[in-house]
Parts: sequence; structure tokens; C-alpha cells
Amino acid sequence: MICPICRIEMIAVERGEIELDHCISCRGLWFDRGEIELLAELTGADLSSLGSGARTGGGGKRKCPRCDARLEEIAVDTLRIDRCPNGHGLWFDRGELGTLIDRALAARGALSTISSFLGEVFGAGLHEGQTERNQEDSAP
Repeated sequence: MICPICRIEMIAVERGEIELDHCISCRGLWFDRGEIELLAELTGADLSSLGSGARTGGGGKRKCPRCDARLEEIAVDTLRIDRCPNGHGLWFDRGELGTLIDRALAARGALSTISSFLGEVFGAGLHEGQTERNQEDSAP
């Protein structure tokens, strides 16, 4: 599967029932349809807003790794997440997923069980502050 930002092959990382596609260059994550729900079950975080996020009208050159359609940007809390318009999945830039889950769990007063899951799978750096969106408009 090709990274929507770097346009390089991503690696598949499987843990339990969840298989994520991870770009080792930009450290983004692709969740296929249904995988975010599995993550929500694992963590106890309410991630239902991902399905109902309002389109921002933004977008760029990012394309769905499944169908090659341009990803649409949706507003989730204060983050901008990329979603396939055909329902194939969600793209998280580096740090976005950790931020989103931390906020969802903090709202419930719960401890973050996802930290150990993501830490084991990907190592450090998932809870770093959200980085600026990559400059995909200048990418080939």
C-alpha cells in the first residue's frame, strides 16, 4: 500500500485483530474501514466523531491507498483527519491519533491503555504534538 503523503510503500503492522499500515518516512497511519472501531473497543475511547466529522472543504493531493480517490479532510475536535470519500478508511498524520485518543480518554477520565499498544507497535513519537501538515501540494 502506498503512503498518501510520501508515495512510498508502507509497512503493515498487526497486533491482535488490528492491522495498521504505517509509513516509516512520515510516520503516518492508515486505518482500513472497521479498524478504528476495533481500536476504540480496545482502548475504551469514544472515537465515534470520526464517522461524523464535518468536511472542511480542504484537501490536497493526498489519495486513498485503496482506491486512489482524493482524500477529503474532516474536522474532528481541533484536528483535521483525512478520510476516503468511498469509505475505505482514515489517514492520520504523525501525532494525530495519539492526540485524538488522549483527548477522548481524558474526557472520560480514563487512563490511556492505547499508549502501551501503540508504543509496542511503533515505538516513541506517537504522542508528540501535532506537526504541521506536510506540504503535499508541492509533492509530485
